[in-house]
Amino acid sequence: MITANVALALSIARGLIKLSGRTDRLLAEKEGVSSDLILGMPSFGAGPSMVIMVGELKKYLEDTKDDSPDPLGTIRQDIENELSQTRPSGAKIKKWFTLFFPQKAIFPVLDPDSEYIKNLKEKCPELNLNDKDILTAAFCIRPGKDQRQMGYGWRMALLIVGVMAEFGAENTALFTRDETLRSIVQAVLIRFSKPDLESYDAWSPFLRQALTATLNGVLDARQAYQGNDPWLNTILNALAKAREKAEDGDDYILGLIQGKCYRVLISESLSAAAATLDSTCAGDFEKVITDILKEAAPLVSKSKNFHDFFQDHWGDLVHAGLASLEKYGPGILKDESPLLRDTLLAIVKELSQATDAQFLSGDVLFKITDAALSAVSAYPDSVLHDIEQKWLKKLIESMLETIGNQGIRNTFSKKCLETIIGNAAGTMAENPELIIKEPGLFQDLVGSILKAVKGVNSLDADSIATAATAASFQVLARNPSLLGTRYPYLVADCAERLADLVVSKKIHRIQAADIITVVSQAVVLNPILFNEVQERLAGEVIGIVVEAAQKDDKKLIAGTALVEVVRYVLDAVASHGIALIGTGSLAQFSDKAAKVLDAGLVRGAEQLGKNLSLSSLPMVLSGLVAALARGDITIIDSNDPQFIKVFVGLVERLTA
Repeated sequence: MITANVALALSIARGLIKLSGRTDRLLAEKEGVSSDLILGMPSFGAGPSMVIMVGELKKYLEDTKDDSPDPLGTIRQDIENELSQTRPSGAKIKKWFTLFFPQKAIFPVLDPDSEYIKNLKEKCPELNLNDKDILTAAFCIRPGKDQRQMGYGWRMALLIVGVMAEFGAENTALFTRDETLRSIVQAVLIRFSKPDLESYDAWSPFLRQALTATLNGVLDARQAYQGNDPWLNTILNALAKAREKAEDGDDYILGLIQGKCYRVLISESLSAAAATLDSTCAGDFEKVITDILKEAAPLVSKSKNFHDFFQDHWGDLVHAGLASLEKYGPGILKDESPLLRDTLLAIVKELSQATDAQFLSGDVLFKITDAALSAVSAYPDSVLHDIEQKWLKKLIESMLETIGNQGIRNTFSKKCLETIIGNAAGTMAENPELIIKEPGLFQDLVGSILKAVKGVNSLDADSIATAATAASFQVLARNPSLLGTRYPYLVADCAERLADLVVSKKIHRIQAADIITVVSQAVVLNPILFNEVQERLAGEVIGIVVEAAQKDDKKLIAGTALVEVVRYVLDAVASHGIALIGTGSLAQFSDKAAKVLDAGLVRGAEQLGKNLSLSSLPMVLSGLVAALARGDITIIDSNDPQFIKVFVGLVERLTA
């Protein structure tokens, strides 16, 4: 008798053998599909070298110097003169060597095309190279671009998943002791692992296989979980009968779409509904059924058979049902909690307004999620009433309010919101002290940033908001002392300024994203100055630099150079900000700093290519701002001797 351990070992061995064999096949396919056709060039000799030819000629001169008559005649002197040169002419040496030693003067002529054809005939003798089309193709062989959706990396992953699924199906008892769950898992895994998953090269058939395997597996194991619930038993039996009568038994959904077994499914479902519906909502439910039948009746009469009817009009039936549910749903759900009722009704409303082409598309699913979030955010107490931890309750409240009540979802794309929320959640998960110390951080930071940039178009808003939130959370994670300060509002203020600059086409959204990242990190250089003394100082620096770039006809700080100037000027302001502002106003600082940058750009244009490069210019400009703070510059004029002296000194220090 085989023990459990031996059986497990055998199962593992079988799995490894399958994995090895299928991996070899997949890698062989990859090699055959994507590798270059490599035909090595045949080896050949290059002929006698220059040293050998010179040596042979010298020896020949020596051996024949006393011969009479002289076999070299009048050219002896020419040869001696040429050989006496430090670098004799190769062409002459080769000509004389060939003349006197023809048997040794074998210089091969390499014709790559002919050598390639010769090699091709040896490697592929079955090819008819006299055929012009084949000959043309022989010179155009390259591995083509694999147009399949799933590359070999994904297919290798699916191979491993498939082998693991087979192992799991054979050893379900290792994963769960629950008999019901074990039966379901085993049935699903058996179907999921067939056929070999690595054979799929597109997502659509693979996802269809995964869905079909799951649904069929659950249906296969229905005996394990069927109980006394008439709803569950009737629906499962109806689906099983539909699958049995379908042309493709495993694809029972396809059977329903094609009109097979619909009478069984509908009659069983309606019988169960009539028998089990609560009397208080039976009237509203019957109205829903009536609306569907009213919609179906004229359509059925125009269809040749149910296959055509359902294929052409299933969307009409679904919309009729959804529209009726929207109408009678409040009555059906009147005894449910307000949160559940409003969430379901919001989802039904969005589905009822979708066209056939949009139904269950990504856009509609996003709208469904959007509607559900709006409904949930309207009842925060229902969501939070069982949560005891104050910090966790505050965190969830801030997230619900941010994504539910600020009207931001119409501006930002689904992918952007997923990225922002995912990055925020990931950072807070890695740094739980952020949410414990400041549970409202999500709303303060993310909400403020999203609200600040929601006035621009979706692409620009996505770019700025994603960069701002990612950089800000990283800064807070590394500098928890900024928690509870005005830091979120500083970042939001800069994000709003950048959004305005993008709208006015003074900068591009990529520059805006890079600048907001720089600003978010620069605050750490002097948090007291940026975060407390002058909260809008960082935003002023952005405006000063962008305006200077706009006025510069030479465009010395365009593109990434603009971002670098902002970075270095913020560094200078962090070091000398108090001296720069002094007792004056922020406006006075802005005026002086703007003039310094303007003068620096004029002087930079004159010095460019002499002892200054564009890569050094941002540091020179920030150095001028620092010099202004130290009092080294009193007259802001590009032609002022003192200004020129400071400028030259900065350049010399950078190039020293």
